Amino acid sequence: MTVQYADIPLSFKPHPITGDIGRLTEEAAVKQAIKLIVLTNRFERVKAPSIGGNLLAHLFDLASPANALMLKSSIELCLQNSEVRAVVKNVEVIPDHDNNTYNVAVVFQTQQMLEPEVVTINLERVR
Repeated sequence: MTVQYADIPLSFKPHPITGDIGRLTEEAAVKQAIKLIVLTNRFERVKAPSIGGNLLAHLFDLASPANALMLKSSIELCLQNSEVRAVVKNVEVIPDHDNNTYNVAVVFQTQQMLEPEVVTINLERVR
């Protein structure tokens, strides 16, 4: 028996024919969840204050390899604790020194997937 993962897209765009809200399934649903968990800070969710990467504190420092390593371990830990549908294979954090941002690539796999998928996230400080 296979489990199908489904979620509501955050765009809330209605289906052009039925007018219903669309649906994300399988890889797209897990990708959206991973991105949301990484971009969420702790205590932003009222009912689940422990969910989130809490990465905002690291983004105010200058982009450096040491800071990239701290971000990587924070991302791995938050995904391990919060996203049970995905098995994280690798997290790569590349600092962009010119723009003071980080490019993150999360390689993951679910039980139903034959090949690993990649989620790319651009982390930048919000003013």
